[in-house]
Parts: sequence; C-alpha cells; structure tokens
Amino acid sequence: MKSDELSPIKDLILDKYILYNSLGFWDLITRNDINSDYKKLNKYPQEITEEELAYNYNRFGFKLHEKLTEETKISLETIIFAMSINDEPRIRYGSIIVLKKNIDKINLPYLFYIYKRYNKLGLLRAMIFSLIEAKALEENKNIEQYLDLMEEDPNIKFDLNTIKEYIKLYK
Repeated sequence: MKSDELSPIKDLILDKYILYNSLGFWDLITRNDINSDYKKLNKYPQEITEEELAYNYNRFGFKLHEKLTEETKISLETIIFAMSINDEPRIRYGSIIVLKKNIDKINLPYLFYIYKRYNKLGLLRAMIFSLIEAKALEENKNIEQYLDLMEEDPNIKFDLNTIKEYIKLYK
C-alpha cells in the first residue's frame, strides 16, 4: 500500500469502492498514509502500453533487448497478468519467469483476484503448475490453497523445455 507502484486495487480503495466495513476502509487509508498525491493507473491491465510493460518487467528481472524509457511503476501482480495475456510468446513465457523470480514478493490474493476478474484462472493455474513441474517452484500451503480454487483449462499448455531455458537465462 505504501509503494509508489500503480495498482487497480489502490484505485478501488481510493475511489471508495467499499461495500462493507467503512470504518475498516478509513482505517486502511489512515494506517497506510494514502493521500490524494497518488496518481491513479486509470487503465485496465490490457491497456498497458508496450513501453510501460517493458519498463516494468525489466524492473522485476525479465530483461529483453528493447529500448527502455523511464515509465510509470505498475504493481508486480498487474505486470504478471499483462505479460501473461500478451500475444508475443517471449513476453507470455516471461510472465512465468517474473512469477518465479518474485514469488516471495507477490500478493497472492491480489494476483488471484486479477486473474479471476478477467476469467483467466486457468492461465494462472497453468503457469504455477508449469513452474512446479519444471521443479522451479515448490508447492506450499499458501500456493496450494489458491490452486484448489482454480479449474484446469486443458487448452492452456506451456512447454517445460522453454520454461527451463528461460529460467537458465534469467537467473
């Protein structure tokens, strides 16, 4: 909440989209010192520009050889989602690498929320299972509880050899 990264969840909070527990809402605002200086993302993850996407996935350890300019910092979870729905396979597979490299920093409930909101839970499940199958991620209770909530989509497959190659490249 205190980071300067833009996030749709912060937008919801600042727009006061709170249905219950208004006291809890204002407690969050005051406890996390959120003020009107926050610049809103004001866009859907699908609308993140190529420049914003490149700048942000480079921030999280997935470096491709493109010309980078200083762009707006966007939350890790939003970047993973935006990468995973990208048409370019390098970037789509890169979302798995960013997920792996930052698994300890990720807010799993928020990541789950984004994928659920856009009906892409099968994609998230396939990404996580691919990392587990490639022995790049250990299943734990925290991850397991979310996997149990996601249905498998048999149409979504990732090539384990490609994932292993990307892991070697982006350690």
